Amino acid sequence: MSVESVAVTWPPPPLQPSSASSRPSAVNLRVECTPAGTLATAPVSSDPDTMPLELCGLDVHLEQTFSGMFSIRPAPGSDEAFLGHDNYRFTNIFTLNDDDPTTNEFLRVEANGNFREQKATLLDPSEPNIYRFTLVDASQYRIYGSDGALRFRNSGVAKITITFDTLGDGQPGGELIDEVVVEHGYPKDADFCEVLVAELT
Repeated sequence: MSVESVAVTWPPPPLQPSSASSRPSAVNLRVECTPAGTLATAPVSSDPDTMPLELCGLDVHLEQTFSGMFSIRPAPGSDEAFLGHDNYRFTNIFTLNDDDPTTNEFLRVEANGNFREQKATLLDPSEPNIYRFTLVDASQYRIYGSDGALRFRNSGVAKITITFDTLGDGQPGGELIDEVVVEHGYPKDADFCEVLVAELT
């Protein structure tokens, strides 16, 4: 199968990659496909999106953009499971969510990463739609202050295992049954909060 079009809404989180169930991937995208049996590739991007949220004890305003190149292919030996690969980047800009015109400090997070669904394993031949997927999301990011100076940088890897019902329709997408995420190298939330609070207050 090859992808003709991909429509994605993926709000990247403040720092590390999100779970497999909330980002572009072969297992959660519903896409328009044509029988071709070849690798398919499509750009993924967003217009700037804004939202208020509470983060690290502060009322903040988040503006985010993301882009990438997403490819999808059938898993070897399967007509039901598909594997995705996404080279992505995103930018998140945080400001205080207030009406004070003199408050113009911001924190900018820039990140790029490589998300790959590595393997799909049929768990039980009597249930031909239930697969276990193994995924890896490796990313690096940089945090800049209002003056443009680098405040923090780091990298990490998230190793993800999911159990998934492909629904038996021969299309990417389906229903998540279970997900386990193990992260390596990412800082604690407190590290990001220390930088955010210091910059915005």
